[in-house]
Amino acid sequence: MKSLEKQSKEAFIKLFDAIASSETRSLKAALTLFHPNFRGYGSSLSEKYIGKDYMEWFLDEQAKQIPQGLTYEILDMHFNQINESVAEMFADLSIELLTPRGPVAIDLMRVTAVLAKFDNDLLFTQIHTSVPDRSAVGETIVPGATEPKIYEEASILFTDFSGFTTLTSTLPAKKILSELNDIFANFDEIILKNNLTKIKIIGDAYMAAAGIIAPQDHAIAAVTAAQQIQEYLTERNLRSAIKWHTRIGIHSGQVIGGVIGSRDLSFDLYGDTVNLASAVEQAGAADKINISAYTYGLVHEKIACEYRGKIEIKDKRMIDMYFVK
Repeated sequence: MKSLEKQSKEAFIKLFDAIASSETRSLKAALTLFHPNFRGYGSSLSEKYIGKDYMEWFLDEQAKQIPQGLTYEILDMHFNQINESVAEMFADLSIELLTPRGPVAIDLMRVTAVLAKFDNDLLFTQIHTSVPDRSAVGETIVPGATEPKIYEEASILFTDFSGFTTLTSTLPAKKILSELNDIFANFDEIILKNNLTKIKIIGDAYMAAAGIIAPQDHAIAAVTAAQQIQEYLTERNLRSAIKWHTRIGIHSGQVIGGVIGSRDLSFDLYGDTVNLASAVEQAGAADKINISAYTYGLVHEKIACEYRGKIEIKDKRMIDMYFVK
């Protein structure tokens, strides 16, 4: 009789062999490896605790996006026995997605899975995947496989720390990184709570967007998140020896989202709205939320603002701006 470890490893390989092919026969074979009580699929982007019906839809969508399938190599694999009938599997894989737009390489994908016995088989009850140091909007099932998308209405939020250059010249790099890690982790929680999408961090600058995933009043959501970021920093500064002061800028409008390249699978946003949001942030002031006139028009009925006048930005344009009170 096969050991639980051998059964687990065989099931893991059998599942990925089936997924690697986009053929209907292979995908049906993959579905037989899911436990009747399958609790769901999760990724670094989102958790979807849904049953086998979801996985059937998911695999079908994957087949449409990568009709030529994928190739994979297991770099590392570990087994952990929970009890006589339940096991965990941990694996690192390198994957190449054979998309219509060309191959997309994922140098490292981490997969964790829980398997449980059902009759004489060992079947998956849960799967979680992540791509370290990469991100993509949750609706993009296979990063790089889908065409860029136009988001007609979104609000872009930028933050940047005032006096950061002075801080870096007076504090050890390790301390700066520790502080930024703590601060940005709290920013992440605020962004998630308000249904915004974190786009990227560049040095001490943080970029997020509202209206990309969740249907919402995107401008209100962006300003609310900005206010909560300010509240968090104000409270933090009361108990911390190092004081952090941030400028926040928000502009709303149309943006284009997509994944560029074949190895760097980071979702990003492009367009004049993004450029203007960055300019609005740079034209702001420490501990202030600076918004454009367009964003003001979307929030002024619910959020009090103070008109600043027309402010010149770096491309010589004059933009009406407001401080959120």
